[in-house]
Amino acid sequence: MRRFFAHLSIVALAATVTLAGCGGGGGGSSSGGSNSGGNNPPPVDTTQRTITGTVVNDDTGSPGVAGVTVSMTGDTVSVIDITDASGKFELKMPAGSTEVPPYLEVDTSAAGSGYSKTYGISYRSQRYLASQVDIPVDVRNGVTNDIGTITVVHSEDSDTPPAPAYRVCNTVITGRIVRSDTSAGISGVSVTFGANPSRTVTTGKYGYFAIDLGYDVPVLPVLGGLQTFSIDTSTASSTTYPRTRSVWYGGTVSLQSAVPIPVQVQTDMDNTDLGTISIIMTSSSGGDSGGDDGGDDGGGDGVIPPPDWPF
Repeated sequence: MRRFFAHLSIVALAATVTLAGCGGGGGGSSSGGSNSGGNNPPPVDTTQRTITGTVVNDDTGSPGVAGVTVSMTGDTVSVIDITDASGKFELKMPAGSTEVPPYLEVDTSAAGSGYSKTYGISYRSQRYLASQVDIPVDVRNGVTNDIGTITVVHSEDSDTPPAPAYRVCNTVITGRIVRSDTSAGISGVSVTFGANPSRTVTTGKYGYFAIDLGYDVPVLPVLGGLQTFSIDTSTASSTTYPRTRSVWYGGTVSLQSAVPIPVQVQTDMDNTDLGTISIIMTSSSGGDSGGDDGGDDGGGDGVIPPPDWPF
């Protein structure tokens, strides 16, 4: 089914596209609020997180599998660990960093006889490629630091190895909303994807969101013919961000009501992470001359800065 939709995407990209990502659900809550400091950025979080988990095999579920390399790599983060005798791993994030990449890589090739990196991974009742296990949004937003249990395939008989790895999982759109001046995540922002019906979630503590579209969903029915999604920063939790503020995403400036979905996300069979969406923190992005302390902007979606807007 996935290859079928990919073919349709190539033949008629504007009419039919496919997303085939996997992973956990959305997260975050929204509430009103204001910041008397106007455009002053929020304080920097200097805590150091350690993300933990356990790797077990599919034969018995225990004991844990030792010698498995677990890693994650992002724009500013690259961490790695090897599971101990109990199958446990610890990924120590850089102090003060709130970036958590969307995917985890699990390499069992050094775990001993019967393990192969090509066998695939089971996690949260879904099947992943070993090179691309979705990190749940609750972990990315700091709700929990424990990834939980990851199951790898073990085969004692090398003559009849398991079938090659493949993905069997829900289509999940992920991304992060941040400030352009500090790259700090913004919580409580509403993100809406699709039409008839649409799906809306709110960003969590560090600005991450995830929208679960269900199993093997083609984009066309979800989008309702549209190639954009929308956000609403007026619902942000701690600071008032008028919706007149423009968005910097994919090298262009957009309205919050029409943020373009990248072609590579529309057509990629595995990657459905939108990446980072920046809210332009300057009075040039709209009519909010009063800064971030609220008020009626009266400017619709604001004046759009030139595409080469610098940060």
